[in-house]
Amino acid sequence: MYSGIKLFMLPHMRAKQFIPKYCEFTSKDIVLFAVLKTKTIAHLIYDSNKSLIKEIFVEPEFRKMNIGKVLVSNILLFNPNLEAIDCDFFYKIGFHKLNDKVIPDVQKLDLVESRYIIKYHNLWYNSYTGVIINIKRNEIAIYKDELFNKGFLIPIQSDYEVIFEYNLKKTQIELPNSATIVLTDACNLSCSYCFEKNKSKQIIDDNQSLIRIWEKISSRIQNNFRLNFFGGEPLLNPNAIYFFVNQLRVYSKVNNLKYNLGMITNGTLITDSFVSFFKSDEFEHIQITLDGPKLVHDKIRGFFDKILFNSKKLLKITKWLGIRINITIYNYDSIKELLQYLDKFYSLDEKKKINLSFGFVYDPQIKLHVSKKQYNTLLKYIIQNDFFGFYFFKQPKNRIFICSASINLPSWFALDNSEYICEHLVGNTTSLVIDHTIYFAKECLNCKYYPICGGPCWMASKNKEPKYPKCIFISESVKNYVNKYKENV
Repeated sequence: MYSGIKLFMLPHMRAKQFIPKYCEFTSKDIVLFAVLKTKTIAHLIYDSNKSLIKEIFVEPEFRKMNIGKVLVSNILLFNPNLEAIDCDFFYKIGFHKLNDKVIPDVQKLDLVESRYIIKYHNLWYNSYTGVIINIKRNEIAIYKDELFNKGFLIPIQSDYEVIFEYNLKKTQIELPNSATIVLTDACNLSCSYCFEKNKSKQIIDDNQSLIRIWEKISSRIQNNFRLNFFGGEPLLNPNAIYFFVNQLRVYSKVNNLKYNLGMITNGTLITDSFVSFFKSDEFEHIQITLDGPKLVHDKIRGFFDKILFNSKKLLKITKWLGIRINITIYNYDSIKELLQYLDKFYSLDEKKKINLSFGFVYDPQIKLHVSKKQYNTLLKYIIQNDFFGFYFFKQPKNRIFICSASINLPSWFALDNSEYICEHLVGNTTSLVIDHTIYFAKECLNCKYYPICGGPCWMASKNKEPKYPKCIFISESVKNYVNKYKENV
């Protein structure tokens, strides 16, 4: 970036103070500013929904500094197929217009390798775009156009903080097409590490309360809406589940919309009548949790055999069954035994619908977490055994700002009529989050894996939980994915 010049974005109301009154832009537009000291010297208005540059303006005395190129270069990283208005001066500095699209003249741009390139031999993986390129370093100059279009080479002026501020703003201005209902904070189990163990244990299922929550949720439903059920143990309040699903079925039919369901349950209360109420694959995802093989698991929460028996019932009504395996220093040595047991317990067809994941249990009062070396050893064991046929590592995807705490709208609804932005805050009225940009982890910006990881959970950071489990999981996931690609090249 040019010395002394900074790029930044402002909320809609503040941006209006710096934009001429004749300019038309809405709260959903991205407004990018270039500032020299305290003076605004350029701005760009970008409609992210239409991929359209609505306006670009640079103060005349600064046009020789190519500030317009800097602004457009950053927007190009968000969407390489932009539409654009006519603006003579920026077409002279590295861009031209073709069929109403902004086309960069790569030879006129100062390009550099993206910060988010992860190299394995001759394979280069871009964690921001998800592209894998098989190329030798001495060939980079030959394929500049293609490498720019795939996000491998980017404009040297790009401001990475602006890139992630853009992603945060885009998340904040879009109404989340999902909602989670906290059906109860009661549970029929008493796991020692549960973060909800000190909650009030109330169950609300009166019709008036259910209707009130449904009215809130129905106002945000769009196509492909996702409704999640959460607790405590949500199946302690089955009547509420039936109520909301019936409402959603009617609403989706009347409005010709698609929807799916999600649920986190301990798996102990699954009945035949509950399973028969749902259509096949009406649930997109249901998650259960295991704490080790039978003897270990039953010491922590009990019902090992019943949970696994019920898991086969759940496979009839969900597209994916997630099995979260909690890992602590007390059960670490038994996890391999659990994986071997699950390998034999489920059929090959069942495994295709099961997504295994590791849960890193942390309690600030008790040292429960395993070491970095132990965690890495376990991941490598999983990979070496080809995941025992389960769906474990997904293709890495850009997951910037996926946390609900980064959105200015509540997405968690409790039946006592309270609303929350984060599962960890449900029932906690003394720890409200006002600054929703808390999830913007600037300290991680330089990490090559940041676009996939999205940074640490803000609550985990607040509790000073170690970051390395997530760091190792992400890095090993990418390495495995790239190696699988290499085998197929």
